[in-house]
Amino acid sequence: DQADPRAPLIVHSIAWAHGLDAIAGAPSDGGVVRRGDFDHLRRTIAWLGEEPVDATTRLVLIDRLDVLVRDVRELDGGALAAQLLDVLQDGPRRRVAVVATVEPAAMLVGTAAALPGGRIVLPIDDPALAAAAGVPQRAGAAPGRGVAPNGDDIQIGLPVATEPPAAAPAAIVERMPKVVPLASVASSEGERVAIGLGGRSRLAPLEIDLDAVGPIVVVVGRPGSGRSAALATFA
Repeated sequence: DQADPRAPLIVHSIAWAHGLDAIAGAPSDGGVVRRGDFDHLRRTIAWLGEEPVDATTRLVLIDRLDVLVRDVRELDGGALAAQLLDVLQDGPRRRVAVVATVEPAAMLVGTAAALPGGRIVLPIDDPALAAAAGVPQRAGAAPGRGVAPNGDDIQIGLPVATEPPAAAPAAIVERMPKVVPLASVASSEGERVAIGLGGRSRLAPLEIDLDAVGPIVVVVGRPGSGRSAALATFA
């Protein structure tokens, strides 16, 4: 949980896959909508479409945005889909930030390809697909290894217990670790979210400013690349 009491954060999760169950019951949990629960989804989208009542930022995590959009377009003549897209595109005005996962192919055409904002690119099997989607192709094979919106290499942090790491010498260029305990990177403040370690040369805690990178951050990668784990890192 990365909530900052000086800038309250409520996390609304739309788990159209199966990677966000751990968020349920966390201090910042604003509700986990599971696939097929269209009543809960409608009410959540309606709430996100309302004007904010205080300084609270509403962070929306969507696991498999591409599948969600396909499913809601089949309902009520597309009305719910239109409400969802309005929340995605006009979120900052309502203090709504969005982080969503998609399959790499979804970056070629459709809603995900047209969304404004940043990209976190995790491993993609097909280099031609990455090139056609206009995303970096150097993401490594390890789950959670990828390229941050600013172009830096990154290893996504995981919420696992750890001992405080020993301080590295000032000039060392370390290997990118395969696992980064999220507790070992700097804590988040407001809409700046610490998500792992990264850098073009030396490694350091890497933060994403949701306000600056948004309105939407899309996490793209193949199945098993760490998409859902990356999404949960933002909570």
